[in-house]
Parts: sequence; C-alpha cells; structure tokens
Amino acid sequence: HPQISNAAGSEGEAPTTRDVVFDADGPVPCTIIRRRSMPVNRRMTGPMIVEEEGSTTVVEPGMAVTRNEHDILILEVNP
Repeated sequence: HPQISNAAGSEGEAPTTRDVVFDADGPVPCTIIRRRSMPVNRRMTGPMIVEEEGSTTVVEPGMAVTRNEHDILILEVNP
C-alpha cells in the first residue's frame, strides 16, 4: 500500500498582497502565499493565490482553502 507522508509545518515565508482582477468589478486586494508556507489544518478564505513550483491555485472571493496534514489542498466553493 502507498504511504502518504505528513505535511511539514510552514516554511515561514510571509504572504504578500497584490491587486487581482476576478470579474468585471475590477481589481481587489488578494493574498499571495507559497503553498509550503500555509499552516496545516487551518481554513483560509479567499481571495488568495497559492503558488508552488508546479502549479498555481486560485481561491476566488467567497471560497476557502485548507492545507491538510497530507499536504492536500481542500477547496470549498460556498463555505
């Protein structure tokens, strides 16, 4: 059986903020965070961009994301 490793704690890289356009209403302040810097098992609300080497995850306004203990991002569309 495959073994699923546990996610390590955050790397301590502080999130930043920049304006991002999600719809016709124009730019909104958006949190930009590295995936490995996200706390484990803490629900975070959008708008947010989660960056990592191989992908980017967009958490739109009104959505939420949690990085679980297995380093899986769980998105909630209507939290």
